[in-house]
Amino acid sequence: MPTLEATPERAPGIPPSTLFVVDRSESSLSVVWESINRATHYDVQRRDSEDGEYAIVATKVAALGLVDEGLQPDSLYYYVVRACNHFGCSEFHDNPVAGLTESDADVGAPVAPKDVKVVKRIVRVLPDHDVVTWTAVEGATYYNVYRAGDLLTKVSAPLTRSLHTDLGRSLGLSSGTSYQVSACNKAGCSPRSQKVFQWRNS
Repeated sequence: MPTLEATPERAPGIPPSTLFVVDRSESSLSVVWESINRATHYDVQRRDSEDGEYAIVATKVAALGLVDEGLQPDSLYYYVVRACNHFGCSEFHDNPVAGLTESDADVGAPVAPKDVKVVKRIVRVLPDHDVVTWTAVEGATYYNVYRAGDLLTKVSAPLTRSLHTDLGRSLGLSSGTSYQVSACNKAGCSPRSQKVFQWRNS
């Protein structure tokens, strides 16, 4: 009778692919990431320009996120994370997430985003994806994305796109949906943009 062989112990094979900046202040950014199988801790690196050198932010982080403090106001930072355990670490992810700290000056709330668009990206398996894009707004540090009037997600500047699924539309349970975007910073958020629609057969 065959016996089951134990799974060999090894380092995590991949880094977190889902990485977000979820909060910000004038001197800090909060970064979170997904859990990776076999990982017991994570290493985080940061750079302050798109093609700059990475510096270590933290190692052996047991949580699925951290607050990076001591940053400069109104500045853009890029983060990568790798997954580790006793046997070693994965590579760092090659697609950094960017975050913008708040300005230390007195600022007003941004204006509403313009040129909001949504396109359906067809994939081989359900559900299809909606890609929402908009024009960057001066003074915005993040954006709120709404679907059918409800807050769906927050997107950290400078990113001006968001990908979502609409399972109900993909399964034929709804005819379509609408999206809106508002631009935000520490002073508040703009009014929502005009609604854009994505229909089931568009």
